[in-house]
Amino acid sequence: MKKGKLILILISLIVVLLVFVGFAKDRLIKIPTFKDFKMEELCIYAGDTEGESLIVDKVIKVEGGKTTEDKVEVVISSLQDKFSDIELEVVNYENVMGKKVLVLDLKDKDKPVSSYLNAGSTGSRINLGIIVNSLLQNEKNMSNWIDGVKILVNGEASVEGEHVDLSEIFYKSKNKNIELQ
Repeated sequence: MKKGKLILILISLIVVLLVFVGFAKDRLIKIPTFKDFKMEELCIYAGDTEGESLIVDKVIKVEGGKTTEDKVEVVISSLQDKFSDIELEVVNYENVMGKKVLVLDLKDKDKPVSSYLNAGSTGSRINLGIIVNSLLQNEKNMSNWIDGVKILVNGEASVEGEHVDLSEIFYKSKNKNIELQ
């Protein structure tokens, strides 16, 4: 009789514990999963020596469990190191036909943004490609990532440089090859 009572008490405790864990997981605390401990790699691009294509310049490891916005900030911080004489500012995230689009404002700081957008056909495309491809992570198959990037220049949309056009949203390519946008 004592054994049966002990088993019944243990089963009751397990049920209560499972109900509490389910409640806590949904409402109170975040219970870490394997995904939270897995490191994610984010690529930062650069132009190759001939200026004809993009190459992975640096890989940043980020702890799992971070929000997409937190990971995008890590990429922007690294890009800010590359483009230290202009300011890269996240304006917001927009939902465009079900796609998550980052709105990024490039602002004059020590140098005008136009010096990057009017750097000749190759230079302009490389500069824009570094920013867009680093943000979109085209080479990676990442869940919960942004689908597109809309670039403003000093708060203005639809800016055109000599060789680049920022009037459209740059979307993640289905092609896994690195391409200049």
